[in-house]
Amino acid sequence: MGEGEEKAVNPCDFYLAVFGLDLYLPLDPNTIYYTLSTIAQTLAGALAVLVAIVLFNFNRANDARQNGAALVPAGAPWPSTTWRTRRSFLREFGQGNQRDVANRYYTATKVRPRLYRALAVSLLNVAVCFAALPLSPMLLDNCWLAAIVLTATSVLGFVCLFLYWQLTTAVTGLG
Repeated sequence: MGEGEEKAVNPCDFYLAVFGLDLYLPLDPNTIYYTLSTIAQTLAGALAVLVAIVLFNFNRANDARQNGAALVPAGAPWPSTTWRTRRSFLREFGQGNQRDVANRYYTATKVRPRLYRALAVSLLNVAVCFAALPLSPMLLDNCWLAAIVLTATSVLGFVCLFLYWQLTTAVTGLG
């Protein structure tokens, strides 16, 4: 570089001052591409392991749901856990020696919806990442769009991790 020439500044460089740290975040096509592909691969791998664990324990969940039929008189519909807290459900159905059966039934009814929720959000996030991968060079034309895509996929990734934690606690609660 000559004396009079200035270094070209990337318009997609972000400077953040957080907790006394001056952070320099350069965005280029490689950064966007590898960030999106890492998010997609990590979620897909974690979800595959989690689904394997859930499917391995589905028999326990089904057994707990079948045992829940003992909580109500014969011929009555099975107790619903929708829109009910564990405490209120156990207060109504967990009397005496039925407390453990009611607790396992409540937990078992939460496994499938949590699995479906985790699958849906994960697939959505992976789809957004895969859709944005070929667009990574073009995302730099609009820096804010690039920042929004990266932020949205990162936030969705954290939501997925929370849903994985919920699903894991439901499966391990079948004990």
